[in-house]
Amino acid sequence: IVNYAVQSNELGCVAKGVAKVVVKPNIQILPTVTQLKICTGTKCVISFTTNPPGAVITWVDNQGGSGTGDINQTLTNTSSVAVVHQFTITANYNGCSQTLMIPVTVTP
Repeated sequence: IVNYAVQSNELGCVAKGVAKVVVKPNIQILPTVTQLKICTGTKCVISFTTNPPGAVITWVDNQGGSGTGDINQTLTNTSSVAVVHQFTITANYNGCSQTLMIPVTVTP
């Protein structure tokens, strides 16, 4: 909380007061990724910490997956070409949020 002293002087009348401003910290998402390129049938493990600690982590990927907390999924690719799982991770803390994206390539 930051307090600002304010004063107004209008037509010889003086009014004083205090304005309180709540400053919330920026959130940092700190991922730990084991691999960004994996073979089909391999586990994708991404863990998260946040600064400040205690943020709620949610994630979705462009292949239909979603969850909360760390990512620990077996990813598959039944096509003949590499597929990218684009994970969008969001941290929410004290009314503030931060988002980052992590691409994981899954080869056949």
